[in-house]
Amino acid sequence: MSSSRRSLSFAMEESLERPLESPHDLLTSGALNNKSRTAVVCLHQHSSFLSSITKSTLGDCLKWTIEELLRASHAFARSLAATVVRPGMWITVFVHNVAEYHVVFRTSLELNCIFATLNLKTSMHGKEAKHVIELLNLSVLVAPNVDCGKKIENAAPEIAENFLLKLFSQGNPEGLNS
Repeated sequence: MSSSRRSLSFAMEESLERPLESPHDLLTSGALNNKSRTAVVCLHQHSSFLSSITKSTLGDCLKWTIEELLRASHAFARSLAATVVRPGMWITVFVHNVAEYHVVFRTSLELNCIFATLNLKTSMHGKEAKHVIELLNLSVLVAPNVDCGKKIENAAPEIAENFLLKLFSQGNPEGLNS
């Protein structure tokens, strides 16, 4: 083996020739051993959010166990896989660190898609939004609301028309009203 082709594992005297687990497999195997532990608590989201899928209990705020999060992300993954989403596509989210973010992140892992999260405020600056959209080969756009989604589309309409799927969450995150 030439020195230019040596891998880090070779340099560290540890071979990585065994099959490596995907991030989805690692997260899922860890989750299956801890299904009843708390995964997500969102104080500003109502506990009824996706409760028909997660089977979560109602309370003051959204509080999901690992099993409930896995149930929600798997349902979303099945929905996306039934449409046009295929492995290797970019799923880009412009949502805060809320339940939707975690669902989309795990969904992208399950579908073997590339996950990119972008600051919501990017959508409010046309030139910056256009630059980001041009850099990424977006297939799926997830935005918090239609207004934000429209701003992203208007920043680069010639590229936005090629998005395969546009999804909008509900409502505006606090302090980011357009």
